[in-house]
Amino acid sequence: MSRNRRKQNTGRRLAYWLVVALLLQTILLASNVYAEASPDGEAVKENAQTDSTSSTVIPSLGYAQVTGGLSHTVALKSDGSVWTWGDALHGKLGTGPDVQRYVPTRVKELFDITAVAAGMNHTLALRKDGTVWAWGQNSKGQIGDGSKEDRTTPYQIEYLSDVVAIAAGNNHSVALKSNGTIVTWGDNSKGQLGNGTYDDVLKPAQLTSISGIRGIAAGGNHTLAIASDKFVLAWGDNTYGQIGDAETQSRTSRPTRVNFSHTTKAIAAGSNFSVSLKEDGTIWTWGYNVSGQLGNGNEEARNFAQMVVGIKDAISISAGNSHTIIQHKDGSISGWGLNNYGQLGTGDYKNSVVDVSIMRNVAVIGTGHFHSMAIKPDGTLWMWGNSALGQLGDGTATNRILPILVPRFSMVTLPPEQTVGSFSNSVISKPLASGDSFNLVWKNNKLWTWGENLYGQLGLSAGSAKNMPVSIDSVDQIAAVSAGTGHTLVLKKDGTVWSWGLNLSGQLADNTLINKGTPASSPLLSDVTDIAGGNLFTIALKKDGTVWAIGDNTFGQLGNGSTKSSLTPVEIPGLFKIKEIAAGYNHALALANDGTVWSWGDNSNGQLGDGSTSLRRSAVQLTDLSNVKAIAAGRNHSLALKSDGTVWDWGYNAFGQLGDDSTTNRSAPVKAIDINDAIAIAGGNYHSLVAKSDGTVWAWGANTFGQLGDDTTANRKRAVQAKDIRGASAVSAGSNHSAALSADGTVWTWGANMSGQLGDGTFKNRTVPAAVTGFASSFSDATGHWAEAAISAAVDKGYVDGYPDGTFQPERTVLRAEFAKLTAAALKLPVNAPSADQAWYKPYADALLKAGYIGQDDAASDWMEPITRTEMAKITVRATNKELQTANTVVTEQLAMLTAVQKGILQGLENGDLAPQATTNRAQAVTIIERVLALNTGSTLPVDSKALVNAQKAK
Repeated sequence: MSRNRRKQNTGRRLAYWLVVALLLQTILLASNVYAEASPDGEAVKENAQTDSTSSTVIPSLGYAQVTGGLSHTVALKSDGSVWTWGDALHGKLGTGPDVQRYVPTRVKELFDITAVAAGMNHTLALRKDGTVWAWGQNSKGQIGDGSKEDRTTPYQIEYLSDVVAIAAGNNHSVALKSNGTIVTWGDNSKGQLGNGTYDDVLKPAQLTSISGIRGIAAGGNHTLAIASDKFVLAWGDNTYGQIGDAETQSRTSRPTRVNFSHTTKAIAAGSNFSVSLKEDGTIWTWGYNVSGQLGNGNEEARNFAQMVVGIKDAISISAGNSHTIIQHKDGSISGWGLNNYGQLGTGDYKNSVVDVSIMRNVAVIGTGHFHSMAIKPDGTLWMWGNSALGQLGDGTATNRILPILVPRFSMVTLPPEQTVGSFSNSVISKPLASGDSFNLVWKNNKLWTWGENLYGQLGLSAGSAKNMPVSIDSVDQIAAVSAGTGHTLVLKKDGTVWSWGLNLSGQLADNTLINKGTPASSPLLSDVTDIAGGNLFTIALKKDGTVWAIGDNTFGQLGNGSTKSSLTPVEIPGLFKIKEIAAGYNHALALANDGTVWSWGDNSNGQLGDGSTSLRRSAVQLTDLSNVKAIAAGRNHSLALKSDGTVWDWGYNAFGQLGDDSTTNRSAPVKAIDINDAIAIAGGNYHSLVAKSDGTVWAWGANTFGQLGDDTTANRKRAVQAKDIRGASAVSAGSNHSAALSADGTVWTWGANMSGQLGDGTFKNRTVPAAVTGFASSFSDATGHWAEAAISAAVDKGYVDGYPDGTFQPERTVLRAEFAKLTAAALKLPVNAPSADQAWYKPYADALLKAGYIGQDDAASDWMEPITRTEMAKITVRATNKELQTANTVVTEQLAMLTAVQKGILQGLENGDLAPQATTNRAQAVTIIERVLALNTGSTLPVDSKALVNAQKAK
């Protein structure tokens, strides 16, 4: 609870930055203050000397400082920005009324700050221009605004200027002005304001009895100052001798000289004890000592300053409620005193009456009431001790007995010219989604929906369910789709969002509570790169890596620390550099760029994965989960896919949906058994899905409706394979049904079908997956044609279409250029746009050449001539055999025809005639490409025996 005036120096050596950073510390009930002003008020510029052999390079920490109160933490970054976290009671975080934070959140109103100080429940900040800002509890006037009303956001204290240092006690505040005088305000019940009275003061008032002050510190109810002669002055509460004067009784309202305090360089004040650092590197203490906070080997209080034995190399001090932390010349830190929350960082809860080592390589130290902090030279922040209200900033409410890194937070902010670009997301592609009992898929450049439609979630106006896919033509250029319980969201490629369906809590982001039956823009959302819908809320990930939420907030789904629902998007504090989001029924997840996972909302079944079942209204980090590349959320459980292909689950597990061979709920992630090569994940009401790298789909959990796809209705506690699916690249899960999307565009569904959500034209449940058809319009000239099924499949997959007159023209001759385009599109080869001087087909020919589907000689063909059966054979056998896809491989006509027939790609004409020079038509072309796609997903094709004999003879 003190603040010193900062030294101004431009030196760059290790020693300089160590000391300069240390001079910036402020601590609740404790902080170190260096002598920085001469008696006449001029700044003293001192060059710190350290071991010249050190090779450590410390970046400019600038004003970097960290301090804490009873249950909150305040950090000042090198760029002058202020960040707070922990308990928000009385508004002491400065981010609004009672919004508790488990991770650092910026106090947006503040900039150019050079020092911060934390009282028990109030906070101060000093700006570069000498003004002071205050917020938090004001029951004793400690904010200095003339009232006793709390302030939840920073308030500039009127008529207070030219300040160079600040300090905060339990309920009083102190400021040191550039002329060496002191200003105090707030609680004065113990005389801690030093004005000769015991009356509280609601506005800053200057002390007239002292001047030439070099530094200040504030304890629980007492105040310290370094006088011009480098002795310590003290006033206020003296119940335990913390004033350091044997003649003073239980309190004094006037400054009193502390015995044996000569040549003092820095001071710090705990709740009921005091600490000083002398110029020779020794530490002196006095006051209360029941927990060993004086560090003298016993627990006896002392009313005079005495040296702590064995320390002669201290360069910085900091005091908490009843513990002391010091920094040594070599950058190591140690401490002593109370350790009931692990605030000594020694790995246990034992108090220490003597100095004990904590950690090395530290640049700045700080303390709160019952927690401690350290800034390393690289700008990382480490904390330990009490975190019951999230004051350690690691996303949890877990006490730590050893230092822990505050994740994804740096005290050093580089100027723009030193950064390697800013963080920026790209729009995520998610073509498949399942709601409660409906589905949507972006396919063939169209949006298709089917299933339940009670709230208009299909985009067809509210009405009856649809058991076949229906195209929604009013929205296009879609990048991703998402489904809440009863509302639909689509993210367009330009970062805008469209929505429709249930809007009971404003989850459609249109600033209304009116349901919408047809797609409409969500004007409140822009620059979005990922979108997710929960039960009655929506979350959006923006390009800059921030996460925003809108709608219901009953369970903290909006993650902003409040209970109030919102019709406008609110930013979720503490989330930055996020790359993916997911929403469950009443909880949500975020995946950060560094592979960490964050969660918030309902946690009644442990679905947040933070080791508890406590509801979280602010985002918390899953500290035991890393290297994650994808996330998914079920109703009351969650999933994470790690970069090694393993899947981890947590939350509700009554049906075995966690896949760990049990039905025990888990409040922390557990590995799903037998899954080691997953590429996609999804969570339903009570079941989970995975797509593996081999294109198969596996499932576990509830199976009452056959949603696991294993042709049974038995629940599974371990993964089982869903039957018949090939080439799966994405999965989605509704309440009681499942869906998958193959790389070739095939959509598969299985499970419950009471609302037609399987899209198969019936309302009958199905225990095995089947492909959904009906994504293509029927063609007048394809009905009854021998290739009707292949044509329909090709159009479904989006690599071919009909003509504007409603025909397909199946007998039309196919040119080489057309076949090149069909092949490239079907096999999803990368194709560049044609340049101004290129023929339209040239990029497709180039794509085939680059993929190794044609050789250099083939590339020189006349592409506007009809393609022959031999030429189709050469392309298709290369497309199905990686060994042939090299530039120097020559595929002869005879080898191509034989291989194509052997694989079932080509069949003979009449009596097995190969007709190698015959041309082909559109029906034959798509049939052959469908066979190629089947082979590439592991299928075996029938072989024409007569054609095979002819091909063998030709060879």
